Amino acid sequence: MEQVQERTTSPEPSSEIEEMGGVEGPTGTIVIGKVVKTWLDADRFEGDGHPCDTHPCEAEIELMAVTQIGSDFHGQFEAGDVIKVHFDFTLDPTKDLFPELNTHFDGLTTGEFFKATLNTPYASDHPDQYRVGEYEKLK
Repeated sequence: MEQVQERTTSPEPSSEIEEMGGVEGPTGTIVIGKVVKTWLDADRFEGDGHPCDTHPCEAEIELMAVTQIGSDFHGQFEAGDVIKVHFDFTLDPTKDLFPELNTHFDGLTTGEFFKATLNTPYASDHPDQYRVGEYEKLK
C-alpha cells in the first residue's frame, strides 16, 4: 500500500498580514512613554490663539515599550529611545482648554508615564516630531 504524504503549505502572506493588524489597520504605533522634558513653542502657531501659544505641547519622551506596531512604523524607534513629540491637545489638563472633547485628558508633567498612539509627523510642520492625540496617564 502506497503512503500518501499530506502536503503542507505555509500561510498566504495576506493572512499573516491580517493576523498582524493588516495594512488597512491602524497607522499609528502604540507606546508606553515617560515625559522627560516639556516646553512651549509659541512660534509654531504664530500667536493665532491656539492653546499651544500659552500651554506646553512639545515634549521629549523616553520610549519604555512599543506595544503595538502600526502600518506606518518601519523601525524608526525602539524602547529606550528619547524622541521629540507634539501633543495635539497640550500637556495640560484639557477640560477647560477643549470643553468640546468627549474624552478629557488629565495632563502630563515631567517624570509621568503614559500610553499613547504615536502618529506620523506632518511633512509641512515639524517633520521630525511624531504627534500624540489621545493618551492615557499611567500610575
